[in-house]
Amino acid sequence: MMDLNQEKTLFFQKILNNLPEPAFAVDSNCKIIEWNKAMEEFSGIKAELIIGKTSSEYNIPFYQKSQPLLIENYIKSKNFSNSIYSKEEILTLIDGQEVNVLSKVSLIFDDSNKLIGGVQTFQNISEHVIAEKMLAEDLLKYSVLFNNSYDGIILHDLNGNILEINKKALNLFQFNQKDFKNVKLSQLFPEREKKHLEDFLKDFHTEKFNYDEFYLMKSNKIEFIGEIYADLIILEKQEIGQLIIRDITEKKHIEENLAAEKEMLAVTLAGIVDGVITLDADANIILINKVAENILEMDYDEVFGKKIFNITTLYKDKSRDPYELYEVKNMLGKRANPPISLSVLKMKDGREKIIEHDIAPIHNKAGELSGNIIVFRDITDKQKKEAEEFKNQKIESIGLLAGGIAHDFNNILTAVLGNTALLKMDLDQNSEKFTILNELESAIHRASKLTHQLLTFSKGGSPIKKFMFIGDVIKESANFALHGTKNEIEFNFAPGLWPVHIDEGQISQVINNLVINAVQATNINSKIIIQANNYLMEPENNMMLTPGNYVKISFQDFGNGILEENQEKIFDPYFTTKETGSGLGLSVCYSILTRHSGKIKVTSKIGEGSTFTFYLPAHPEIVLKMEDKSDLPDIISNLNSRILILEDEKPIRVLLEKFLRKKNFYVESAADGEEILIKYQDALDKGQEFDILILDLTIKGGMGGEETFQKLLEINPNVKAIVASGYSTKKILSDYKQYGFAGMLSKPFKMSDLLKEIERLLENND
Repeated sequence: MMDLNQEKTLFFQKILNNLPEPAFAVDSNCKIIEWNKAMEEFSGIKAELIIGKTSSEYNIPFYQKSQPLLIENYIKSKNFSNSIYSKEEILTLIDGQEVNVLSKVSLIFDDSNKLIGGVQTFQNISEHVIAEKMLAEDLLKYSVLFNNSYDGIILHDLNGNILEINKKALNLFQFNQKDFKNVKLSQLFPEREKKHLEDFLKDFHTEKFNYDEFYLMKSNKIEFIGEIYADLIILEKQEIGQLIIRDITEKKHIEENLAAEKEMLAVTLAGIVDGVITLDADANIILINKVAENILEMDYDEVFGKKIFNITTLYKDKSRDPYELYEVKNMLGKRANPPISLSVLKMKDGREKIIEHDIAPIHNKAGELSGNIIVFRDITDKQKKEAEEFKNQKIESIGLLAGGIAHDFNNILTAVLGNTALLKMDLDQNSEKFTILNELESAIHRASKLTHQLLTFSKGGSPIKKFMFIGDVIKESANFALHGTKNEIEFNFAPGLWPVHIDEGQISQVINNLVINAVQATNINSKIIIQANNYLMEPENNMMLTPGNYVKISFQDFGNGILEENQEKIFDPYFTTKETGSGLGLSVCYSILTRHSGKIKVTSKIGEGSTFTFYLPAHPEIVLKMEDKSDLPDIISNLNSRILILEDEKPIRVLLEKFLRKKNFYVESAADGEEILIKYQDALDKGQEFDILILDLTIKGGMGGEETFQKLLEINPNVKAIVASGYSTKKILSDYKQYGFAGMLSKPFKMSDLLKEIERLLENND
């Protein structure tokens, strides 16, 4: 049976061995009497190797230098004021690893208070030491950052008391460190900002991050603008507010100046009539004015930030080939480009716009390319106008030639036509000779039409207009042109077509030419559709016509169509794709319609046919009466009326005298205006005033009809005169009444037309 001491010793051993911490026990002579398993693992020394020995007898590798264990120092000191001691130590383990430990020594005394031994334990506190070290380093870093921050930092409690302030904040507010001890946060803000501040800090309890701009106040009451970032910090369960303050007064002034400059730039760009696009170095659009938006037909939001070559397709002006990507980048990358270039923009709906553009590079201070400015304008209409002008110039050049021969040619035709009429007067209408003369007259009329075609190009081809309905003119002219063909024609006229102011003969010629053109373009038995309707021309129109009321007439055929490259040329004089064509038909149409303040266009698709459309100014305000088309009687009731003729061509002068005398008129004539004035004055003095004068407009080497008439008006303001001409560069024939004439005859004219005009004037005595 164990005695009590043995039981105590066993119990002590069990307690020591069950401790999780490394521990050992010594007697009063510092001999090791117990060495638990945790101590074996901690030291790497087995218990049986060290029990019964002192540290001097077995060097424990805990210290870099050989020294006694901590418990030995306390036992040998004989100073037993305490029974428990502790100390932080750095121990070196057997593998050379250093560890921070908290060594605890407990001395054991017997009942008589005599030291009998002690126990030493080790607690590994390496992680705790490292954490404390890191915290100390963090506090140092925070202190350095806090006091050396570019921004002012203020810490405050939720009552608005300032707890701490860094150096930058002291400089911002021009305070000393001591001055802030009793300063409230609200004292840093002018009175008008305090409600703003109160609302700003309301979100602190939600731990939200907050930002705003404030007016703040320095110690000398001078204000500055600051941006404040506010945050809530939880330190040891205490809520602390942190304000990060930055002076942005200068920044705000810069922003205001930039905003003013931007506004000025925006106003400037808005006032520029050209499109302007600014690109960055990567060809992204960063600025675009309204004109550019309109040309591209895209809004700012659609293009901003996008690469210029991704928003539209650019084509070369002449070849219409698209620019390759490398070509566009090459243009943008150049330090300098040709001042003006022409390109073609293709719109979403397939329309083309011709643009004139200039690309200027933008360089930074280092001379590197930082972007480009593209200035461009839509010159589509300008080019159309230039093409129109060029076409008109070609037409005028033909007109010079036409006008040069028209006068003489029409005089010859007038003489032939008149003499034919004289011969017919003495023949039986059923005779063979009468029939031959009728055929001769028809041939003369065909020759006359050829002359009129040429005259449409000349300055003297001004239309002789009157108000009329276009429907009947279209039907009569189209049916006549189709005579002898097997083509079918379909008329689709809208009800209530507005009246037009036209030269019936010239517009008939347009219709005739368009119908013949359609017939030649189609197969036999093909249909031709003619449509007419009233049309309101908008201010913005691709026909370049004055906005207003028009009648729109279209001729649709179902032939082979016209090649796209020929569609712009077909109205040019002498351009034709037909082996037997003269190239005048469509150019005559173009010229006539231009003189009527109208326009013609063509749309065509190969294999489907073509549609020619022309527009004539309309006058819905004009009320027309139905025209009486019955022939005027060929017998003049006013016998022995006196007629005076100015005509420098002797064959015509003799012809008119013979014809009118056969119709019982008294006739005198002269070859120049001076002689006419003498004869008129002489007759007036004798009381034998002439009833009607027929004045040729152009007199070679003498006074013509216009000048003669003006002098006659000085003699007698009521003189009645008919102006006659085969060609004139003036618009007298088309607007004879404005010049004071009572009637007009265009050479070559029929003798029946002459009689009708004389009859009308003799009956009209007002």
